[in-house]
Amino acid sequence: MDENGYHDDALEVRVLHRANRDRPEGAVLDKHETAEIVTLERELVAEFGPSLGPETVTQCIADAVACFSGARVRTYVTLLIRREATERLRAWARQAEGLSGPATRST
Repeated sequence: MDENGYHDDALEVRVLHRANRDRPEGAVLDKHETAEIVTLERELVAEFGPSLGPETVTQCIADAVACFSGARVRTYVTLLIRREATERLRAWARQAEGLSGPATRST
């Protein structure tokens, strides 16, 4: 475990902890939310890491966490974080594919 109580196998949890620490007072990721975010990060790094890089995926998740940092009702926050991050990463992956894909000629 590190100094924040997270297991060493968590991917870039320090970035998430930093996003959590910057949240408004009273809005803190609980253990359940943190566990879900770590699982989400593993899944999205596996899916998008090869094309976008794991650092980009981790930062995207941290940004999504920050978007919902002030949410008073926490029931669906992790679901919303998942959706926000996944939509952003899909768009970036499509854009990256378009930039690196084969050139097409229009006649």
